[in-house]
Parts: sequence; structure tokens; C-alpha cells
Amino acid sequence: LNNIDDDDEVISRLFGSAGKKGACFARLQFFDLFLTRESVEVFKNLDTDTYIGEIKWENTITRLTGSANPRQIERVPAGAEFEFKLVYNIEDEEQIDEDMKILAQGFQLL
Repeated sequence: LNNIDDDDEVISRLFGSAGKKGACFARLQFFDLFLTRESVEVFKNLDTDTYIGEIKWENTITRLTGSANPRQIERVPAGAEFEFKLVYNIEDEEQIDEDMKILAQGFQLL
């Protein structure tokens, strides 16, 4: 990972920072995601390990030591849709367009 002090200014103001330049509160507030009612209906009859997901084991091997690092992850079925809430706090109206462009690019990467 890069050093926190090397984060781009836009990233710091959107997600917050505690770097040496001083604390910066995040403009973005992310809330929990929930399955849409339609997705619950589509997937409710699936045989899953959890409420709506499956447990998958993954393993990585450290090349230097040859030691294994198994871990468990939970994943949802392909096609599941979620609703979410995201709040953007306006602190400088001149930066809104730039912030929204960066946020849109991030969502496209997802």
C-alpha cells in the first residue's frame, strides 16, 4: 500500500485521512447494503450455507516459507442486487463536480 500521505487530495477529502497533513473528515458516509426484495424472492429457495450466501475456502501459500494461509469467505450468488445509501457532505460547492466524477469512476470500477 502507498503511504497515506501520498493519497491524492480528492481521495483524502472523499474518504477522509489521518495523515501528517492533518486530520480530514470524510465527505462520504456509506451505510449497510441490503438485498432488494426481488433478490430475496429469487434466491430464497437456494440451498445456501448462510442466509443468502455460500461459504468458500481459499488458500494462499507464502512462497518464501511454503506455509499455507487458508481463509473462509462468504459470497452471494451471481445476479444478487442490493440497495444502498450513500451520503455526500457538501463542503465546497466548487468541488462537487470533480468529486462526483471521481465517485462515478469508482462505481464503474466496481
